[in-house]
Amino acid sequence: MPPTNLKASLSDATWIPSVASSASEGPRTFLSLCLVFILCTAAYRMSPPLSPRAQLKRLNRNIDDMSVLIDASNGDIDHWRCRVYDWLKLVKIDACELEICLLQTGKDGSASWSEYFLSLKSVYFSARAVCKEIDTIRTDIKIEHLKSELQRIQQCRLRDQNRPFT
Repeated sequence: MPPTNLKASLSDATWIPSVASSASEGPRTFLSLCLVFILCTAAYRMSPPLSPRAQLKRLNRNIDDMSVLIDASNGDIDHWRCRVYDWLKLVKIDACELEICLLQTGKDGSASWSEYFLSLKSVYFSARAVCKEIDTIRTDIKIEHLKSELQRIQQCRLRDQNRPFT
C-alpha cells in the first residue's frame, strides 16, 4: 500500500477552515453544534437497535446469555430449569423463523415496498417482544436463585445455632 500524502489530503478538506471560522466567529453556534453532536452520539448508543438484523442479533445474544445463566444456577431451582429450557427451545425456533423471514424478505425482489417494510416491521417488533419476554424471565430466574440462596444461608445459620459449643 503506497504511503498517504497528508498535505494533499488536508488541502482537499475544505470543511476544516469553515469549521475553524465558525468557531472563531460564533463560539455559541460552535458550542451548540458540539452539544448536538455529543447528545446525538449518546442517544444513538443508548437507544435500542433500530434495524431488524440488529434486533435479531440482540435476540440471539439474549438467548445465549439466558442459557449461560441457567447452566450457572445451582440445582435448587430444577423445576424452573426444565420449564425455561423448554421455553428457550421454542424461542430459538421463533428466532430461526424470524431470521428466515428476514432473509426471504431481502431475497424476494418482486415484493412491493409496502410488503417489504411490513415484513421488516413484523420481524423487528416480534424480535423485540421476545427480547422483552427474555428479560422478564431472566429477572424471575434471578429472583428464584436469590430465594434459594437465602434459604440455604438461613438453614446453615439455624444449623450453626443449634450446634452445641465444645
